[in-house]
Amino acid sequence: MAPSIFIGTLGLLTLLGAFLYEPVSHRLTVFGLFRPKFRVENIHGVADLIKIPNTVHCEDLHYHRASNKLYTACEGSVESRLKWFPPFPQTTDHTAAGQGKIVVIDPVVGKSSGLPRCSA
Repeated sequence: MAPSIFIGTLGLLTLLGAFLYEPVSHRLTVFGLFRPKFRVENIHGVADLIKIPNTVHCEDLHYHRASNKLYTACEGSVESRLKWFPPFPQTTDHTAAGQGKIVVIDPVVGKSSGLPRCSA
């Protein structure tokens, strides 16, 4: 009786592990545990991927239809992001916080520029 329970439990655990492997692996990759530090992955492939200079760790993209431009908040450098990132306990250098900038991206040309100055 005991060997059949063991084999049944082992089979159930094997099926459960096979079923849960992909979602658990994906979630751990999203959290950064299995992700290489500087490798770019894109679900659509990397053949048509365009790297736009001056756009380090950008987030909160906003599309302005009238100008056909993207506005985004970017980090000043890779090093400052590695020193200060409050969602993780990476707060080794508080002077690295606030080194970001607003970047304007032209998606047609694939170039970036700083936010233009206002003339009052």
